Amino acid sequence: MKSRSRGSQRTVSAGATHAEHIASLLHVVDHGGLSSAARALRVPKSTLSRHLAQFEDALRSPVVVRGQRELVLTDVGTQLVAESRGPLGALDEALGNAAAHVTGPRRFVRMTAPFDYGVVVSGVVLDLLKAHPEIDVDLQLTDAVTDVRRDRIDLAVRVGPIHDDSLIARPLGHIHGVLVASPAFVDAHKVLLTASSPACLSGIPCAAFTSPPFSNAWMLHADAEPPVEVTVSGRFFATSLPAVRAAAVAGFGVARLPLYMARDEIAAGRLQVVLPGWATPARPVQLVSPKTRHPSPRVRTVVAYLLERARERRFDGQQAVVKTPFAFHHSLLFLWRVCCQTLSPLSEARWSLPPKNAALGENGRRPFSPPTANARGARRRQRRRRNRSIIAANTWSVAAGS
Repeated sequence: MKSRSRGSQRTVSAGATHAEHIASLLHVVDHGGLSSAARALRVPKSTLSRHLAQFEDALRSPVVVRGQRELVLTDVGTQLVAESRGPLGALDEALGNAAAHVTGPRRFVRMTAPFDYGVVVSGVVLDLLKAHPEIDVDLQLTDAVTDVRRDRIDLAVRVGPIHDDSLIARPLGHIHGVLVASPAFVDAHKVLLTASSPACLSGIPCAAFTSPPFSNAWMLHADAEPPVEVTVSGRFFATSLPAVRAAAVAGFGVARLPLYMARDEIAAGRLQVVLPGWATPARPVQLVSPKTRHPSPRVRTVVAYLLERARERRFDGQQAVVKTPFAFHHSLLFLWRVCCQTLSPLSEARWSLPPKNAALGENGRRPFSPPTANARGARRRQRRRRNRSIIAANTWSVAAGS
């Protein structure tokens, strides 16, 4: 059994430790007796009495003298109370500061990601900050593999497989590589337009990214084709992907770039894909965090947001178009439209009312409504039927157009 005082964080339990024994003693002294302390703590009086008895047995000395109306501290009890208030007060303050650290003052969520891949991660993080103003992020971009526990990193974005069982890895996406070159370079090397194998790259200038573990030996894959390894040469090698991209734009050769790095240049026409179908193997992107039983609410919010963006393929370097599965639903809507068009003449003949501008009858009045329905109900059904037909027709048109 556990209970907590309103004005203190000290815990009183049946299987109490010495610290909890001292906390019980302080409560009894502060409230002037067992009964008052038990009411304040909302625990049975027998629990506090048992704590004092267990404490005295452990000390082999009484700490209080039980009178008929009050408890009197012995010399040992007086010394314990005087020397225990400071440490227990510091413990209460430490617990309060820990709770405030989680739910109170703002604290940065510390993240790390590869340097060149930071252009993708930072874009998602900035969207996170807009969606959650209560969260602050300290994003560290480095190609070094950091120790998340030693460096107190909350979340790390890693590219490649994770072999550490002490970490929690959540998949975010994949990085896909493409072969690109400037349009002027392609015009000068027509073989790139007709070649069906990347073996031709061995005789063509290339701009290579050589930061370990990468080198000028390119392993390229294609569907239904065996992998091909090509050792390329050229006038420009660099350990920076933006530098390699700039060299490719300037016409210094074919570059092997991740899609997120070449996407904007391809869209602007400054680069174009060569040897389509051949690319580097996709590398997994994972969100890594240390194993902990109680992650902070801010970290949980960041993890949930990043995983939601991962479903939109934001970490692949492109934002996927979320498509609604129209096929099954639109088949039903098509059948509904056919049924409405087929049954419409029968239903109108039975339920519809004559329009307001209908010709008057021989008696100078409008024709009467069918006797099977009153006027208000028939108009209501007619409006519903018309709306359903319009919705079905419009929906089918959207489906056919998409």
